[in-house]
Amino acid sequence: MHNPESIFYEIDVPQRSPEWLQARLTRFTASQAKTFTRLKSGKLSKTAIDTAQKIALSLTARSFAAYEMKDASDNASFNIQLGVVGEPYARDIYQALHPEYRVKEVGLLVKKSNDLIAASPDGLVEVLNPETGEYCLEGLVEIKTPTRDTHLNHLCHGVIPEDYYAQILHQLLVTGCKWADFITYYPDIDYKDSFAVTRVYADPKQLKEYEDLLEELCKITYETMTQLNKNVQRVNERRYLSNLNMDITQVDKILKAAKKEFILYSNLGQFITNRNGYENDEAVSLIPTPQEVQEQDKVIVEEYLENHPELKGKGRRSLVWEAKREYRLKQQDQLDEANQSFIDQL
Repeated sequence: MHNPESIFYEIDVPQRSPEWLQARLTRFTASQAKTFTRLKSGKLSKTAIDTAQKIALSLTARSFAAYEMKDASDNASFNIQLGVVGEPYARDIYQALHPEYRVKEVGLLVKKSNDLIAASPDGLVEVLNPETGEYCLEGLVEIKTPTRDTHLNHLCHGVIPEDYYAQILHQLLVTGCKWADFITYYPDIDYKDSFAVTRVYADPKQLKEYEDLLEELCKITYETMTQLNKNVQRVNERRYLSNLNMDITQVDKILKAAKKEFILYSNLGQFITNRNGYENDEAVSLIPTPQEVQEQDKVIVEEYLENHPELKGKGRRSLVWEAKREYRLKQQDQLDEANQSFIDQL
């Protein structure tokens, strides 16, 4: 029996986390699938080639900096926020309507045969085999909380917008699943009409054509990386710093001091994750990186759940907010007690 899990591996990080965003930067993902097209002449579109070249640049840049200095999850539009908030509700509805299914949330799934190709479906669907009593991976879900008109078009006519269909095709290729259930959820409508599902079955011919297209894009990516690395070597041979009339130790001091000032005073220092050379710098250590903040949040949430076991299983975003709020209040109470104790001793 065909086992879809044999063709991908998972980068086990929460979707929309900094690690998830970074892992996506260097891969062809399902959300970009609408741009992976051919012209009528049979040639790849300029947008598709641009995507391949951007991935090559990101991969090459990793040898110089592990992370980009930005948080791609900030400044989301209302529609994007609605999508993020609505997704778990839609997933819960789907699971409740299909008790014979087991819907599993995943991180980033990477195709084993090509590490540049990846996808993050909103859930993998394992189906119960009544004869064996075991669950087998068969499908996936792609959930959208779209505009009213998009939802109604899907609800009434089963229409899947072209860019969403491309995303589903990409996910079917990465996972090897037999089908994908495309779900739209629009809560600001009569509840009976708020949820719609259309099943898309994997078409081997269509998937093969799409895979050939992606392989061509990957070839462009590797060729561009080779050229970029050659250019880097040529630049290193005539580096600007080596031609300065200044001792190299003085150059190092200037660069190190500037980077420290950036970390401490630019308000962007927390995004500087490469702290090489500052391991023993107490001031720099006081500026936590996003990864360190995430670890701190994890500890705070675990402690919070020990005190509030009834909240286990609650949505992570609200849970983190409530846990951190209680943590800050406790810290403030402890500080007030310490201050009062100090005053009493005067």
